[in-house]
Amino acid sequence: MWEELGFRDNPYSPKPILANKEGSELLVGRDVELRKLMTYIRSSDTHPTLEGPNGVGKTSLVSVAGYKLLKEFEDGKHGAYIPLSSPFQLTSEDTLQSFKQRVLYAVAQQFIASSGLLKEKGYSVPDDDKIDQ
Repeated sequence: MWEELGFRDNPYSPKPILANKEGSELLVGRDVELRKLMTYIRSSDTHPTLEGPNGVGKTSLVSVAGYKLLKEFEDGKHGAYIPLSSPFQLTSEDTLQSFKQRVLYAVAQQFIASSGLLKEKGYSVPDDDKIDQ
């Protein structure tokens, strides 16, 4: 139905915007919040939290902030910021241990995936051929 109206997907979908160029272009009207969040994330002594009802765009805001911070790092404008490839949602099936394990595994995988970029920017990175198994 949406394709017939010129859309690729339901424009009213509550699915978060992805952390990519297209997602960055789709997030509109949140410039102030985006700049503020990026400033908080860049400050190593802060741990920002976003609060609000379901579907207002918290995950989308974080995804786009992560994408923009990664681009700034790639362009040499700011220090290393490597966002995870997908957001985490705590589920009713999660235990503390299972959630922690899932997050730590994703962090390790993202370091492996980003090792080339980190090396290119002059960071000392272990040989990931031995750990990517």
